[in-house]
Amino acid sequence: MTPHPTIAAFLVRTRTALRAGRVVISSYAMEGAEGLGWDESDVFQQLGDLTPDEFLRREKSQVRPWETIWVFTPTLSQEEYLWIRLVERDGIIVVSFHLG
Repeated sequence: MTPHPTIAAFLVRTRTALRAGRVVISSYAMEGAEGLGWDESDVFQQLGDLTPDEFLRREKSQVRPWETIWVFTPTLSQEEYLWIRLVERDGIIVVSFHLG
């Protein structure tokens, strides 16, 4: 299946934000990463490696209904996958990150 161009464009913006140092990891996301034994650089690496095939859906934020949350679920192993939620806010990607 060919990925939707919007997803590919979002991933380009994510990688651009990573290179520019414009990614903020929420405390909730950092707690999830630390639970996996990961640090900030591991989270950034995971974000840089996201592919359109790992995209699950877009959802409206419950806190800020005007914002769209992009949900990705990359596989870690046969039984484990990550839930990664990204929000674009003033050119900055805010990350929520946990094991699913």
